[in-house]
Amino acid sequence: MAISDFEKKKVVLDYLKDKDFSFEILIDEKGKTSESYKAFVLPSTFLIDRQGNAVGRVAGIRAWDSPEIRKVIESLLDMPTSDADRASTKGASSPDAPKTPR
Repeated sequence: MAISDFEKKKVVLDYLKDKDFSFEILIDEKGKTSESYKAFVLPSTFLIDRQGNAVGRVAGIRAWDSPEIRKVIESLLDMPTSDADRASTKGASSPDAPKTPR
């Protein structure tokens, strides 16, 4: 999921017309989502567990296809759901991250 904040809906929809994203886009004109997650750096990435809890947070650009990051994501996916919400990753943990809005 991607979040567009502080941008008018029409502007975002015009931008998306010729794009082929395979994920949902949340249009948040008032920036309430970024505010609730304290995501003031772009891009900000959150790893969400199976219960909808943010278990990891990264500010800035990362090589998401690197072996190190893939290993972290795969380990989170392999965790039983009861353990995933206690996970942390080096340089990406955020114990006070809010629950993902539904």
